[in-house]
Amino acid sequence: MNEMSCGTLGNCLTSMVGTALKVFLTVTSPLRPFVADFVANYRGIFVIIFLLPLSGLYDLAWALYRLYSNIWLRSPEKHDERVRDIQAQVKAANGRHMCTARPGWLAMSLREGKYKKTFVNIRMNLYDVLNIYTEKRTVRVEPLCTMGQITAALIPKGWTLAVTPELDDLTV
Repeated sequence: MNEMSCGTLGNCLTSMVGTALKVFLTVTSPLRPFVADFVANYRGIFVIIFLLPLSGLYDLAWALYRLYSNIWLRSPEKHDERVRDIQAQVKAANGRHMCTARPGWLAMSLREGKYKKTFVNIRMNLYDVLNIYTEKRTVRVEPLCTMGQITAALIPKGWTLAVTPELDDLTV
């Protein structure tokens, strides 16, 4: 069985929701003006009935995926192997423009990364806390490790970062 790359479940969920929204917005349906009017005039009802439950389901799915990935996909001992994989991808790009294959919905920016469609996408599955050096008071992490992961690794040791952003999903 192949190792599932981090973000696959999130990519699937986002693709399904995004596709449904695109179809709805592009199809000229007789319901479209009614739905648009309802959403504009009755935002509160729309938020309470649709968006809050969907947001809760999304948070639950994402939490289950993080639990799954923390148990089965995280493996700091494979760091060197993953770095070699990235090096091979960069060499295979052969001088063409490159960017990370990280999906745009994971970014903190609202700007759509259109360049990702034309550049060579480099898969970087580097999400782990590698080492905590208590003597040096430093933490070694991979580049896509989140602040939430770092905090979760430090708190059992009685440590915390000097500045901890409230957004656990921010990456290093």
